[in-house]
Amino acid sequence: MSKRPGALNWAIILGGAISAVALVLLCAGLVTMLRGGLPVSSDESEGSMPHLIVRPQGDGGEGGSGAPTEREGGVGADDGELHSALNTDVSYTITTDHYRRDKTEQVEAYGKKVYCHFEVSYPQVSDDVAQAKRINRLLRRTACESVNTYYREPSANMVERVMSVVDEDEDAANGLPDNAEMLLESTVDYAVTYNSEDLLSVCFADEYYMGTYAAGFVALRTVNVNLKTGEVYELADVLTGDDEIARSFVDNLVQESGEDANGDGVIDDSECFTIGLCGREAFEQGICGEGELAGPRVITCLFIDGNGQPNLGVTYWISGRSGFVRGWWDVTVTDEQLSAARKESSLWDALGK
Repeated sequence: MSKRPGALNWAIILGGAISAVALVLLCAGLVTMLRGGLPVSSDESEGSMPHLIVRPQGDGGEGGSGAPTEREGGVGADDGELHSALNTDVSYTITTDHYRRDKTEQVEAYGKKVYCHFEVSYPQVSDDVAQAKRINRLLRRTACESVNTYYREPSANMVERVMSVVDEDEDAANGLPDNAEMLLESTVDYAVTYNSEDLLSVCFADEYYMGTYAAGFVALRTVNVNLKTGEVYELADVLTGDDEIARSFVDNLVQESGEDANGDGVIDDSECFTIGLCGREAFEQGICGEGELAGPRVITCLFIDGNGQPNLGVTYWISGRSGFVRGWWDVTVTDEQLSAARKESSLWDALGK
């Protein structure tokens, strides 16, 4: 097992071993990883691994990780954590497969000895699902996107970005086994947040390190797929960029992750570290796909919760003078918001909406 820093020490970093320029270059390439992946070869073994949960923190507040929670009666929760709502009263079964690798090896693309540590879990549906093979490939590919992007088939551009971080971190090899010179690591867990005879929705939480422990990131990726037709539903396919949904997301993030520093019983934007770094307007614009944060800095996704409600998930990397934060959060889209923002899609038929 790897010797990563104390839990979530990197979630907010006020300084660091690598330059802000190197981090900007690295962040600029992350959207490639989140929006596509390449197939990986089989290397699974059975076993269990803890859920990885990353939560935003208030200024000086506490972050944390924890075990997945089962949704009692399918109750939703807007809290930046994975919640399983697996429905077993269906005609098919869902099992867990793994991709694991724990080895120091010479990786040709980087020209260095690399400690490769991957623990990736993902669901697989049984063969009685009409589109089982196609769906299972999609689930595996989505879970293994960090493995694909940084280890299996790194582009020349991505190699350059990772190596810029390694070259600037004098401690890049500290704590690595077998005289490794750099690190590639990804730990992925998942939750089936909704499933029926017609629809499957899965969230993947990824904690990954690219080159050095100083360059740790998180990502929320999702798969929403029609089990009968194989149609995949992305956020942009089913919802418009809606200001009200963006506002409610930021409201929830502020209230749940901020800290009442003034002791007045009210948490405002300035008391939420994440929003304090970039401002509410910029964050809301990023959620709607506009402004300087849209794309690599703020990336949105869709999943369905145990109540059959659409949820907005947001992965973000925000920096400012006082530091930077990396995390993800989620919020339920209300029926009123859905009515104003929905597009025509067979997803709503599958949900009975």
